[in-house]
Amino acid sequence: MTERNARRCLFVTDDKHLDELMLEGSIACHVRRAIQAGIPAPTAIAMASLNAAECFRLANRGAIAPGYIAFSDCRINCRSDCR
Repeated sequence: MTERNARRCLFVTDDKHLDELMLEGSIACHVRRAIQAGIPAPTAIAMASLNAAECFRLANRGAIAPGYIAFSDCRINCRSDCR
């Protein structure tokens, strides 16, 4: 992933087991891992929200802007570890 193609990247979690979801969370874990790997936090959060909403054609979703419904997960903590 580069700065030029980040808008085409998103996270999915269709292969996690229930115990992993309870322990690590879903998309939030991927956001934490991306940030820990050096991806800027705003880019990682956009990959989890706006990019995904646009990919699945969810109108007015995924952005923090007037007229949009933002996806949010208050458990995103850049210092938390996930497996």
